[in-house]
Amino acid sequence: MASQTQPQDGGASDGMAGLRLSTDSNDRDTNDEPTNDVEKLQLELERTRAEKDVLADQYNGLLAKLTTMRNTLGNKLREDAEELDRREQLIQQFTTQNEELNVSVTTLRDELVLASNESAKLSEELSLIRSRAVEESAHEASIREGQILELQNELEICRTERDEWERVAQQESMAADEARSLLDSARREWEIEEAQREKDAQDLAMEKEKSANLQSVLEDFQAAKDAEIRSALADYELQILQTTQSLAEFKSRALSAEAELSEVGSNAGRLAEVEQELKDKAALIAKLRHENVIANEHLTEALRRLRKNASDENVDRRLVTNVILSYLTTARGDSKRFEMLSLLASILSWSDAERETAGLQKQSAAAKQQAPLGRKSSAAMGGRPSPLEVPKQEESESFSKLWVEFLLKESTQGTPEPSSAATPRQPTNPSSPSGNWSPVGTRSPVMSRLPSLSSGNASSRASPGRDRSSTTGH
Repeated sequence: MASQTQPQDGGASDGMAGLRLSTDSNDRDTNDEPTNDVEKLQLELERTRAEKDVLADQYNGLLAKLTTMRNTLGNKLREDAEELDRREQLIQQFTTQNEELNVSVTTLRDELVLASNESAKLSEELSLIRSRAVEESAHEASIREGQILELQNELEICRTERDEWERVAQQESMAADEARSLLDSARREWEIEEAQREKDAQDLAMEKEKSANLQSVLEDFQAAKDAEIRSALADYELQILQTTQSLAEFKSRALSAEAELSEVGSNAGRLAEVEQELKDKAALIAKLRHENVIANEHLTEALRRLRKNASDENVDRRLVTNVILSYLTTARGDSKRFEMLSLLASILSWSDAERETAGLQKQSAAAKQQAPLGRKSSAAMGGRPSPLEVPKQEESESFSKLWVEFLLKESTQGTPEPSSAATPRQPTNPSSPSGNWSPVGTRSPVMSRLPSLSSGNASSRASPGRDRSSTTGH
């Protein structure tokens, strides 16, 4: 700053000296030319004043610059001092770090020496490992060459097998073409079978409808069977009552025999016979009760199946067709024609006029209007059947057996039934006290009208007009 202000002060003094010289010269000129000198002096004074103002402005500008430079340099010097202190601190830190690094370098040099020694050892081991690896690689190379030869042989074999497989593939392709043709034909056959299956499904639906069509016929048959069952039960009750009376009579005889035995004491043989007769009657009563239970079971099962397979208004066309064909193919004098005609009347629900036209009933026959499918026996009124009613009962029995077996065939086709409920048919024991009674294991005429619950698939496929038991003429 001092060096910069000194030249500026020197320039100002030089300017002042120049002004003095100019004023001195002007004074000398004024003496020579008094008038012009005054003007010149005034002009020179004005010029000098102007220069003075200029110099004053320059001086002020220089002074301001000098002040600014002094302030700037002071701040800069303070910053430099602070920077110097900071750098000294850094130098101290760097010196400390350098010492620490020197210690670390010494330690690392020691470690480097140890590492070089260990590296030498590892180099020796590496050379040994390399030599071993070379030997092993040579051995493996020889093994690999042998394996390559084997693989080449296998490759040749595979090529041969590939050619063989290609030939087999061509054969299989030909077989596949043949199989496709067979598949197409099988598909066509399957379509035909599918159409047949749909047709069978339709036939099955028709068969279901036909099985449902039996209801109307079963309703009529059920009404007739209910009447027959009531008649049979009345017969059984009457027979049981008679047997009970006979038993009471035998008991009274036994008591009288015992009295006679106590009185006489010599008629022991007669008493033994009476006791044996009482035992026989008791066994007969037990058999009758057992047969009554079996009959009730048969009736309950028949009613249940009849209600289960019943329908309202439908008529089985196949049933009617079979009955009509059987009617036409049966001889004119055969009693089955009347049964078939009665069956048609029941199936088709003929009116009284139609029955009279067909010759099934007379106009004055009111009893036939109540039970068109059968006739009640006189036992239902509390008496035994007369000799004139025996053919009618046998006729109703034959017709009922035929009708029930046909209905069971149509409704339970393919359905197994429990064998324990079936009772084999046997002729009536002639040694029984009454001809209408049957021992255990046999069925009375009323029992023979009930359906056989053990009918299988073989009997279910028979025609409705086939005779299943011996019948008497109408």
